[in-house]
This record gives sequence, structure tokens and C-alpha cells, in this order.
Amino acid sequence: MEIISSIEKQHGGYYLIVFEDGGKAKVPVPLLRAFPLKVKSAVDLSVYFETHKKAAFKLAAGRAAYLLEKKDYTTKEMRYKLTFVGYPDEVVEELLQYMLERRFLDDGRYAEQYIKRKKSKYGINRIKKELMYKGIEKAITEEALEEQLEEDESLDLAVELVSKYIKTRMHLEPHKLYNNAVAMLARKGFDYSTAKEAYNSALSSLER
Repeated sequence: MEIISSIEKQHGGYYLIVFEDGGKAKVPVPLLRAFPLKVKSAVDLSVYFETHKKAAFKLAAGRAAYLLEKKDYTTKEMRYKLTFVGYPDEVVEELLQYMLERRFLDDGRYAEQYIKRKKSKYGINRIKKELMYKGIEKAITEEALEEQLEEDESLDLAVELVSKYIKTRMHLEPHKLYNNAVAMLARKGFDYSTAKEAYNSALSSLER
């Protein structure tokens, strides 16, 4: 049991509980409102969360539903959103499993939609990196890319991007123009061979 020294509401949807021994913990706003804790009282938070596990699950599900009304999330992103406000790991993992089984969360669907939005702006490498950061497994990303991208689509986009880039920089020395253009395509996620081929194709078209 620990003695609570302060309870302060924080931006983001949780209360910060500070104990007299210096320890800190988060409790989601709706859970603490439903089952209040008081300053100077002794509490074992593990017992508190276990006692109110069903309520915590229901409240966490409500928060997840609210978030999903606005946009889609990956499993990793939803896990972070729920744990950040203080829902215990056991509750979060149980809820995530429930949502995955019913496809309220679907990393494959998320990857497909993400690629649709980004494939006209970025190359494969950048898309892969961003999806990995969002917690999408490599196999899921590869499958989605195979379904969403035609074989020559990446090269066509690279040619389009580098053509626009070259047109505004024809005053540069050839080697500098080449290096800068390839670097630009690399930042947008194109591999070196694609960048080189796109540069040569774009330059040939512009010089005709």
C-alpha cells in the first residue's frame, strides 16, 4: 500500500497520481471519476485496477471507438494511445485482441490505405520505413505493396518528380545536378538504381 500525496489532472486524458515515496502512476480520467481515489489515502494500484478491470475494459473500448471515429489506427498506435492514459497492459492487450478479431483494427487494411495515399508522393523505401515505424509487420507491408503498386509505377513517379526538379536547376553543373537529384529521390524513398534510371530518362526527355 502506498500513500497518495497528490492527484492532478493532466492534458491527454489521465490523472497523475503522486505517492509520498516519490512514485508516480497514471489513472484514466473516466476510471478515476467512476472510482475516486483521495489524497492521503493508502492504495495498492494493482488491486485497484484488478478490482475495476471490467469497468476499465469498457472505458478503454469507449476511448478506442472514439479514436477510430476520426481515423484508422495500427495496432501499435492504438496500444500507445490506450497505455499513455494509464490503462493497464492486461486490459489493453485483451481489448486489442477483441478489436483485431472483429477487424476494428486491421494492419493489412491500414497498410493498403496508407500506400494508396502515399504512392503518388514517395518511393517504396520511404513507404516501407514509415509503415515499419507505425508497427506494421514487414510481411504485411510487402503484401500490400505487391497489391497496390504496379511494376513500373515507382519508376514513373520517380521520373515525374525528378523532371520537375531538374527543370528548376538546369543552371547547375551536370555532376552536381545529378548528385542533388539522386539525393532528392533517395529522401523520397527511391533506391539508387531507380533514381539513376529516372534521372537519365528525365534528362533525355528534357534535352530533346
